[in-house]
Amino acid sequence: ASVRAAEAFGYQLASGGAVVVSGCALGIDAASLMGALSAAGTPVSVLPTSLDSNYVVRNAALRSSILERGGCLLTEQATEQNIHQGTFQVRNRIISGLSWGALIIQAARRSGTLITAHHAQEQNRDVFVYPGKPGDESYEGSRLLLEDGAKAVSCGEEILEEYQHRIQAARSSEPIDLTGLFDELEVPASSGLEELADSGTGRTLSENAEKVLGVLEKTPVHVSMLEEKTGLPASSVLAVLTELELEGIIRSYPGRRYSRA
Repeated sequence: ASVRAAEAFGYQLASGGAVVVSGCALGIDAASLMGALSAAGTPVSVLPTSLDSNYVVRNAALRSSILERGGCLLTEQATEQNIHQGTFQVRNRIISGLSWGALIIQAARRSGTLITAHHAQEQNRDVFVYPGKPGDESYEGSRLLLEDGAKAVSCGEEILEEYQHRIQAARSSEPIDLTGLFDELEVPASSGLEELADSGTGRTLSENAEKVLGVLEKTPVHVSMLEEKTGLPASSVLAVLTELELEGIIRSYPGRRYSRA
């Protein structure tokens, strides 16, 4: 659930014009970046090691796609080194420092993610928290942050609303209307990620991805139709569409429509 939430937040924030800054670890980090890419965003990933390191080989295609879409990879490490817990803790201060606010998707009571939140607080950044399921111990640290003054959010739009006046002052004098922001998204017809299908990752599609692909044709269809035909919830369909688009198997179109590539 936390990975799906990260992907959805990344997608929604990028759709609203925000730059998503994250690490590139498997799981929540990668999911937020994939969500941003699926919304035609240009995310930033901060690595805990040098750019030429073999760190997280499974995410090599993701790092390549970030660069190809105009995003960037950052690191303060000049040479390859062994990755350890302290490396991530030091790296996380850069992630929070680059950002207006830090979003905590999931944090247990003793979690390295809490260090990122503390960095953000020390840097006078906002802290947002996805609360998760009540009583779930894996979100216990998240709830402690809420008690400490962090703001609970359930979607990217709630974060964007916090900054609309700041963005307005930076860009123009006209008010920014977020109403219906995610109803019809202007996503390029070509994602620019088709070449990843031949990247040699050897990745096997998930069962849900096979279901969605089975109902897609060359003619674009709306995401709601995919939900209806597959019987999958909206969050699962969104995750699958991102998976398939990153593999270069499908294409996205304006109005939340998709087709086979």
